[in-house]
Amino acid sequence: MASHLKLQCSGCDFPEATIQRGILEKKLKHIFTETDSLPLSISKHGIRVWTKWENSSMLALSEAKFVPHHPNEFRSVLKDFSENFPKVNPMCETVINLKKEGDIREGVKSKIKFPFPLSDRLMIHWQYTHLDEDQDEHLVMFSEDGNDELLKEFHGEDEKKKYV
Repeated sequence: MASHLKLQCSGCDFPEATIQRGILEKKLKHIFTETDSLPLSISKHGIRVWTKWENSSMLALSEAKFVPHHPNEFRSVLKDFSENFPKVNPMCETVINLKKEGDIREGVKSKIKFPFPLSDRLMIHWQYTHLDEDQDEHLVMFSEDGNDELLKEFHGEDEKKKYV
């Protein structure tokens, strides 16, 4: 079921993508306040990853601190994430940009390779990239919330049969 959100106020009109991004950012910032109570999945080299389940949806949060590189050194990688992610993650075969909604979000399709006996995965989601969130902070969020139109337009019958 596609949701169509629109927020109106005196002199302004916010599209669904802007509202979704705001909701995700608020949720993400709130979850980061709960990290002390969440299970830590990975912790090495200054990078920590937590997981949280909300109903049947898994949220994975990661934070890189105390790494030998300045956050701005990653800015170009994050800016061109679709091109760069397969280069640094051997499990990611491809990331394809599907459609863009202004500067707010971009639909992306990622093919992830898993070792036998697991099946490869195809992920179709919205990517929200917010560079310079705060001085020297950059944020990239992926969400399947509201991706019905992406699935309808970019998830073919052959892919539905081949991928989980």
